[in-house]
Amino acid sequence: MTGYELPDWIAGTIGLLGALMIPLMLLALGNTLGDLRLARLPFASFWGLVRLAVGLAVAIGVAFALELEGVARGVLILQGAMFPGSTARTCSTASGSKD
Repeated sequence: MTGYELPDWIAGTIGLLGALMIPLMLLALGNTLGDLRLARLPFASFWGLVRLAVGLAVAIGVAFALELEGVARGVLILQGAMFPGSTARTCSTASGSKD
């Protein structure tokens, strides 16, 4: 965009730090799940299902509003109904991320 490029050693360092974030996030997720109490499972399940239902409803509404058809409509509805982590992984894969 600006016409400037980072030196290779800086770009490599930033790339390594970015790659390190995925295992760190997984460790943080494991720590959080380790503290999860079984008594709160119904509460968490309820809100997880609410998120899916709202995402699906919004996606269907947007598909109707934009008059999408065929594959575009199907992709939008499926993306709307996916869990946030699945959506993030799909988007990162589509953008060419190797991680």
